[in-house]
Amino acid sequence: RVLGPRNEMGRQRPVYRHAEKVTGKSREEKLFAQLTFPDNFSTKVDMRKVEVAILRPWITTNVNQYVGMEDDIAINMVMAELEREDTPDPRRIQTNLTGFLERNTAEFMEDLWA
Repeated sequence: RVLGPRNEMGRQRPVYRHAEKVTGKSREEKLFAQLTFPDNFSTKVDMRKVEVAILRPWITTNVNQYVGMEDDIAINMVMAELEREDTPDPRRIQTNLTGFLERNTAEFMEDLWA
């Protein structure tokens, strides 16, 4: 907590810093520390060497199976996450997909990353 500038009555109001600045850890890092992930998530995958278009049918089939219907938004999100970086972080992908695949997210990601 840091005191901010004085107001017209001469009092200083407390200014609270964002938690990331205070602790040095991002919200994502804190979330990852609370969750458990499979051992194979430590394997780095260079997406420049992966033909992502070949993965699309597998991703489509499995997302549709877990969601119970065709969900283009979730499929496109998985594809975008894989193409986002040269070496994507499967932990981040899993946390971002949880809203779509819910309790099936961990199983889907473990199969994808295997």
